[in-house]
Order: sequence, then C-alpha cells, then structure tokens
Amino acid sequence: MYDLKVDLLVLDNQLDLKLHGMFFKYIGFL
Repeated sequence: MYDLKVDLLVLDNQLDLKLHGMFFKYIGFL
C-alpha cells in the first residue's frame, strides 16, 4: 500500500513537471 502511494506521488510529480514544461514552452512562443 505504501509503495503504491509513493509511486502515485512520483507519477503526480512527473505530470506536474510535464505540464510546467509545456506551459513555459507556450509562454516562450508568445
């Protein structure tokens, strides 16, 4: 159960980084 929670946290962090990367790329195009 604990390992699953950690995996979800890591996955969530990776998604956040991807979203931020896309956001900054979009800002860069403006």
